[in-house]
Amino acid sequence: MSTEFSELQAVDFGLGAYIAAAFTGLASVGPAAYREFLGRATNKKIYRHDTESPTEFLSAFRSANKAEETVAGVTSNPAALPIVVYFRKPGLTNGTNRELLRRGRNSYAEGLQGALINAYKFMHLPLVLDYRLYILSWDKPALDKLQLAWYAYQTRNEKFTCRYAIGENGDTFDVPAHVVDNKALLFSDESIPSSQGVGRLYAVSSGLQVETDVIFGESVSVPDPVEIQGVLAHYLEFRTGVAVNG
Repeated sequence: MSTEFSELQAVDFGLGAYIAAAFTGLASVGPAAYREFLGRATNKKIYRHDTESPTEFLSAFRSANKAEETVAGVTSNPAALPIVVYFRKPGLTNGTNRELLRRGRNSYAEGLQGALINAYKFMHLPLVLDYRLYILSWDKPALDKLQLAWYAYQTRNEKFTCRYAIGENGDTFDVPAHVVDNKALLFSDESIPSSQGVGRLYAVSSGLQVETDVIFGESVSVPDPVEIQGVLAHYLEFRTGVAVNG
């Protein structure tokens, strides 16, 4: 029987839910743009993207925003900011956290009971993936609030789950993941002085390393859409300026 490898997209979805949780349940107090951000649906404020700069993302984001109009170099109805963007860097590193491996085996045993654990043969390999998180805003006070929200969440949370489907019936189970050294938070300034007639774009970025396991065996896939930690991980993704459900 052929062997299948799980997609790293499962980690993308799990991290997306982790990020969304940082901006869920917050008091709607502060700058107007911040309050408006909190009131949006998750897939209107948290985005995945494959490019490595806020400038590239903003270009694709604005191309997909049909409400924007530019006349004589001045843009009206600019793209709704602030937003949070994350992407995974190409490549991976083998994981070395044996404690995570032990926790992972226990989780698999609890999630694959009875006939399920006997029906499917699978293995798991530890790995570390590099991500980058961006926060973009038209105004600095809203950006400050979002930075503080992420900082407060990160100091108290490091774990999330990645969901996989096993076999033809799509039986699901969760694999633990955690953010490496989550308390060593560093935001770098990525602001742009002007953005095609709409004024200054305030932006910051922060690196994230995620350690988890990749699954391989008989018929392994990623559920779509994926629901993790009570948050629907169904994000908009931009490629060549076209919005696609990720």
